[in-house]
Amino acid sequence: MASLSKFHDTQTIKMIRSNLFPFLPSSHPPKILKVIIQDLTPTILFKVAWNGLPCHYPHVLLDAWIIMPNHIHGIIVINDGVNRDESEFNRIREYVTNNPARWDKDEENPAVANVR
Repeated sequence: MASLSKFHDTQTIKMIRSNLFPFLPSSHPPKILKVIIQDLTPTILFKVAWNGLPCHYPHVLLDAWIIMPNHIHGIIVINDGVNRDESEFNRIREYVTNNPARWDKDEENPAVANVR
């Protein structure tokens, strides 16, 4: 497995502590959490962060999401009066859900960019 040392920064440790281990006191030594998160994949770390958003921002609702090889798509519904019609919302949700099937043609895909 690739090194996850880039996920051991202070913000990630705080996020892991608050979302996965809320029972730990805030003064809990981060070294222990670094050992725990060494076995977590970036996908799991994303899921923890994604699912923790409503805990930190109670006014948001989470919808469809997908992890692409080099980026993430997700729909966050913010209850601030912005209102799109249902058909546009469904179109965006479908785009997020079906995006992996289009990866072989995506300009963000390094393999496609190298061909051009």
